[in-house]
Amino acid sequence: MHGPVVYCRAAPNLAGRVNIVAFAEVDEPYAAATFKAYPNVPRYTDYRKMYDAMERKIDAVVKESYPLGFVLKYTFPARGARPEVSMYFHGGTKIAGMPRPKHLEAGRRITEAMGGPKGQVIVGTEGSIMAGPRCDGARIIPEKKMHEVGKLPWTVEGYGDHLESWLRACREGTPTASTFEFAAAVTEVALLGSIALRHGKKLQWDARNMRFPSEPEADKYLWVELRKGWDA
Repeated sequence: MHGPVVYCRAAPNLAGRVNIVAFAEVDEPYAAATFKAYPNVPRYTDYRKMYDAMERKIDAVVKESYPLGFVLKYTFPARGARPEVSMYFHGGTKIAGMPRPKHLEAGRRITEAMGGPKGQVIVGTEGSIMAGPRCDGARIIPEKKMHEVGKLPWTVEGYGDHLESWLRACREGTPTASTFEFAAAVTEVALLGSIALRHGKKLQWDARNMRFPSEPEADKYLWVELRKGWDA
């Protein structure tokens, strides 16, 4: 057996159990101890280049994974009349440790209010909104506030089902409820969280210039060197 290719941070856990034939890792300082333990193993910073060169020697790939549980905090600065907003993302095993919303009535379980083990809470001063992971089943808590507000108007009338909306946009050119501009901003937030987990430090993001002014070392996670023929 030739053995797997592993990302460096996973390698110590596999010592003596597999035959490591190559490393694919962009953070060389972080992986220095692992590199020292395996001085004769080829190193690559580009996974594609590594696979092109080592394909015949690879039986399996072991990739680094994120922690079993984590909590990310995002802070969005004030804009005009809108105050600063903080958002917490509880992932993996930390979902179970999500703090109980202050407006959730005694005797009600958080999973009951969200309609399952995963979901979201928008915390306000006089009440909160709880919903499932896709904003499904959204309700105001405490429940008496929901009854006070009553049925809200449907603001995206005509968009219908998310997938149907997408197909109709492809066929007829009609707008969707979630445009690429909106989706790009949401994706940017999610990817910044992934970089924060990888870098392991608090990051300040300059969206206009696409960089981390407080941690320039983290900028390396923003770009990859594309192979010839794939660059635009």
